[in-house]
Amino acid sequence: MSPKDPVLVLLAAALCLALAPGASAAAKENGGVIGPGQRPQLLLIHGGSFLFEDPEFEPLTRAPALAAGFVPHYVTYPLDNLPAAVERVRAEARRLREKFGVDRVYAYGASAGGTLAALLSGNDLVSAAVAKAPISDLVFDVQALIAYCSTFTELAPGDVIVTGTTGGVGAYRTPPLWMKGGDTVEIEISGIGILRNPVKDEGRAA
Repeated sequence: MSPKDPVLVLLAAALCLALAPGASAAAKENGGVIGPGQRPQLLLIHGGSFLFEDPEFEPLTRAPALAAGFVPHYVTYPLDNLPAAVERVRAEARRLREKFGVDRVYAYGASAGGTLAALLSGNDLVSAAVAKAPISDLVFDVQALIAYCSTFTELAPGDVIVTGTTGGVGAYRTPPLWMKGGDTVEIEISGIGILRNPVKDEGRAA
């Protein structure tokens, strides 16, 4: 992810436009203006597989979050202790919710942070949550996956190995979050490029 990460910027901008149309540029980074015109608050949760912190997460996400209209808030959590990590981010989400209202608080997490963000959404502690997980989060690297799959099937160019989904998948949120007309799906492979596909309403697709 880079400071100009289009995925984070687009997700943040979409949340602002779809869920916070009354956001105001008058808010300050220290918490914004209390009231219907305040900017939405974004709780950002670093990744690290619950084993280590990510020192690059804040410097890489702060500028895009601000540019998208959010007031960023960062939270650290105990490592190698999942229950304590969950309770730590829940406590911070509750603090923001009590100060700004649940309809003004959102969450974004990378890797393990994405799992924590999804839990916040399921507990109604934030209005919406999104997650991102890099290849580095895989328990087994790509070479090991290919080697294993090759033991029971013949792989050909173009085959896809599906390893599962990150926390935050739309079908399991409360309420569920589905794609709609006007959305854009981006699939990126580092070093190769980005495949972008627009989403159209089924009734309007030509």
